[in-house]
Amino acid sequence: MTRSIRRISIALAILLIALLANVTFIQVFRSDDYRARADNQRVLLEEYGRQRGPLLTGPEPIALSEQTKGALKWLRVYPSGEEYASVTGFYSIVYGATGLERTENGVLSGSSDLFFVDRLQQLIAGRQPRGGAVTTTIDAAVQDAAWAGLTGVQGAAFAIEPSTGRILAQVQSPSFDPNQLSSHDPQTIREYYDELINDPSQPLINRPIVALNPPGSTFKLVTAAAALSSGPFT
Repeated sequence: MTRSIRRISIALAILLIALLANVTFIQVFRSDDYRARADNQRVLLEEYGRQRGPLLTGPEPIALSEQTKGALKWLRVYPSGEEYASVTGFYSIVYGATGLERTENGVLSGSSDLFFVDRLQQLIAGRQPRGGAVTTTIDAAVQDAAWAGLTGVQGAAFAIEPSTGRILAQVQSPSFDPNQLSSHDPQTIREYYDELINDPSQPLINRPIVALNPPGSTFKLVTAAAALSSGPFT
């Protein structure tokens, strides 16, 4: 009898240790991953209570937050809509965040450790916390030209400054309107998202970044440049 109780006690102790180890692993090592998940609605609801920082091209915002009178205090707005969707992604109460809205979420939401001192000052001063701004390297004129060039066709344009590696333009066609996905009406969001998912042209795929497209004749520029720089062909 005593031996059986001892075995049960040991088994329960092992299970308890395993449970504590798993909880510790999740809380310490995986907390950032779970917080960054696009479907983490609790975090999104918390973030809608503070003003999210803007995404900028120079001084002009391509994404900003406008105050509302509803339960969700801030609405994400994209002034240029489809043209910059490949860059901004979307910020949705239903489907989370994509694009720069996701990769720069720590800065935009103000939750990054970079803002620890600012958050402390805001807390002491009793001010409403807010996110920080993110300035992109996109050149509005180059972006406009790329967007105009893709009108009515399916494809992507990606312009890089060779000397610095700065991304000057990132455009895809067809695109989507992130304003409809950032609405505070879940039904409207789901209907538009389903429409995009069922679209054969797949506008939600970020073509400049993830699509696999053959370079075609554009690669001839590389081989021609190599031939000219080698000497015998000049």
